[in-house]
Amino acid sequence: MNFTLKIITFCMFLLCFVSLISCNSNNRDELDVYAAASLYGPLNDLKTNYNKSLNIDYGGSIEMINKVNLGANPDILIIADLDNVKNINENLNKIALSKKLLTNEIVLIYKKKLGDSLNLNEICDQSNIKLGIADPLQAPLGKYSIEILDRFPDCKKDASKKKLRIFNNAMVLINTLKLEYLDAALIYRSDLVSNIKLEETFMPSDEVFNTKVYYPIVIMKNDENARKKSLENFIDFIFSEESRELFSKYGFELVSNDFR
Repeated sequence: MNFTLKIITFCMFLLCFVSLISCNSNNRDELDVYAAASLYGPLNDLKTNYNKSLNIDYGGSIEMINKVNLGANPDILIIADLDNVKNINENLNKIALSKKLLTNEIVLIYKKKLGDSLNLNEICDQSNIKLGIADPLQAPLGKYSIEILDRFPDCKKDASKKKLRIFNNAMVLINTLKLEYLDAALIYRSDLVSNIKLEETFMPSDEVFNTKVYYPIVIMKNDENARKKSLENFIDFIFSEESRELFSKYGFELVSNDFR
């Protein structure tokens, strides 16, 4: 009798579990977004203002793409660097639409105690200054930082002497700066704008590198008919004037308000 009761209880539990999964899979108002870690601040605010459910997973842009290429199934990717879209494996994944969403730029920052109006050559020329960048093989920030350093002979020598400190991604670099283990770094302007701790200790150089980093938004072809309306609603919202002001607050610039 007890055994029969256990079987019935187990079957009821299994039925409820299957029903729960079925209900969740039919919740088409919910969207899964993979986003570059540098977008954590504005997208968290956007998620609060958006009146529908968003699941946002943050990480390095290349890390997010690797997840997709290994079988993850997000509805949307928002990553740094247009070239990264080409790294999405088209044999496994279908892209419905891809468009420039935001721009960011790279700035040099250094500890305020080092003085005023320092440029990159002066930073590289001083042997006691530890300069940090993101890894050019793993992060778009690092890729563009190396391109900037290549313009300055003293910085090339600095790198060859291993005075340069290289970090996995932008997030690790920022956390190291907050701990004041570095004297200077090449970072995204958005990270300086959105981190009070950095603003207290570091100042930006007046030097302009004319390096724009574009962030594309990529819409994946996942259950396209069922989620079409949810995707359209999100696209309208992320290109809205409200979102433009929000991104601007964090140091980003919305490229266009016309997705289609």
